[in-house]
Amino acid sequence: MAELIKEQITRGKRFVHIPYGSIENSYRIKYMTEVHDEYASSHPDALWVVTEKVDGTNCALQCDGTDVTVFKRTGALRFSKRHTPCWFPKQITPLYPILCPLVFDIRRLCKEQIDPKTDIVICFGEMYGEGIQAGNERYGPGNGYYPFDIAIKTIDGTVTFLTYKQFQGIMEQTGWKVYSIPLHIGTFDECMSYDIRFHSTIPRLRGIILDDPGSIVEGVVPKPYDQVVYTSKGRLVIKIKNVEFEEIQRRSRWHFSVPGGPHQKASMALKQHWGQVVDTWPLIEPYVTYRRLESVISKVGTGQPDHYYKINLMDDALEEYERDHEGWKDILHPDVVIKLNRFTSDYCREIVEIHGVISQIWSDLRVLVTERLISDLFPEPIDKNIFLDTIVDHILTTFKTDHSDPKLPSHGIEEIRHMVSLLSLVTSIYG
Repeated sequence: MAELIKEQITRGKRFVHIPYGSIENSYRIKYMTEVHDEYASSHPDALWVVTEKVDGTNCALQCDGTDVTVFKRTGALRFSKRHTPCWFPKQITPLYPILCPLVFDIRRLCKEQIDPKTDIVICFGEMYGEGIQAGNERYGPGNGYYPFDIAIKTIDGTVTFLTYKQFQGIMEQTGWKVYSIPLHIGTFDECMSYDIRFHSTIPRLRGIILDDPGSIVEGVVPKPYDQVVYTSKGRLVIKIKNVEFEEIQRRSRWHFSVPGGPHQKASMALKQHWGQVVDTWPLIEPYVTYRRLESVISKVGTGQPDHYYKINLMDDALEEYERDHEGWKDILHPDVVIKLNRFTSDYCREIVEIHGVISQIWSDLRVLVTERLISDLFPEPIDKNIFLDTIVDHILTTFKTDHSDPKLPSHGIEEIRHMVSLLSLVTSIYG
C-alpha cells in the first residue's frame, strides 16, 4: 500500500502545497475586537455555524481527477529510503484506498455544482485516533479522517474556499458520515457562546457506542455559515478551546521567574537593561507549553529529533507572542532581545526533554487510575485539587519504585496533573 501512495505522489508532481491558514484563538482580545469592528457589528443577522474541533493532525487531500496526493500541514507526504511514508504510515496507509473515492466524488460534485472550471480540489481534514494525539480513546478504536473544509483550484490557478453551507451539501452527497457536522447555526453571539463542555460527536457519527466516552472535546470552531469572509487578518475562522487544551498557560501553580541574573561577562547594555528582561520573560514563558508542543508534533510528525521539535516550538511560541504583542522587539534593547531568545530556546529544550519523560511515565502508569484506586484513596467526596495532587503523587511514587526518580520540574508535575484531569473517570466526577 505504501508503494501505491508513493506511485500516486510521483505521478501527481503538479500538485502544489496549499496550506490551511492558522485559525485564531477566541482568547485573543485584540483579534476578537477586530472581528467585531470589521464584520460582526455590521452584520448582526449573518448566520454562523459551530462545528467540533478534533484533536488530531492536519491532513489535506488534493485530487485532479486522476491522482490523489496527501499533504500534511507543512508539505507533501514524504518517503524514507525504505519507501514507507514518514508521516503516520500506520494511520494513513489503510485509509488511503477509502479516501481516494471520497475525494474523486468531491471533485466531481464541485465541478458539477460549484464551478465547472474546477481543476483540483483540496479536502482539508484531520487524521484522528490511535497514535496521533493523546486522548484518542474519545474517538473510538482505530483511525479515521474528519473533513472540515474544501477549496477548489480552477484551471487559471485561482483558489477559492467553499462556504460551509456548500461544504455541508457536498459532504452529504458523498455519503461520508464523519465530517464537521453543524452543532449549531445562529448569530455570531450565539455561536461564540456555545457550550463547549461536551463529549465528541465522532463515535456517534461512526455508529459506535463507547463504554468510556473519554475526555471532553478539544473545542469548537465557529465561522460564517453561507459566506466566505475575509478581514484584515485573513479568512474569518475562529477556534474556541476548552481550557485544558489551550496553548497558553493561563493559571500557573508555579512562579514564572527570570532564570538567574545577568552574567558577570554580560554586556554593559544588558546589565543596564536587565529590568526589561525581568519584565518581559514572564510574559513570554506562558506561551511555551506542553499543549503547544503537542500541536507542533502533530504538524511536523513523530520520530523527529528533539532539536527539531525545540526549534519549531520556539518559532510557534514567539510567533503567537508577536501577534499578541506587536512590535515588542522594537521597544527593547537588542541585547535584551537576544537574551530573551536564549531563555526561550533553553526553556523549549527543557519542555521537549521533559515531555519525553512524561510520555514514558504516562504510558506505563495511566492504567493505575481505576475506579478501585479512587474508591480506596477517596472514600468520601474531596476537593478536586487535593484529588489530583494525591493521584499524581501516587503515580510518581509508583514510578520511582519501578524506575529511577525522574526528578520532574514543577511544570512537569503540573503536566501529569493535567493529563490525569482529562481522564474520563475524573471528568465524570468533577466535570
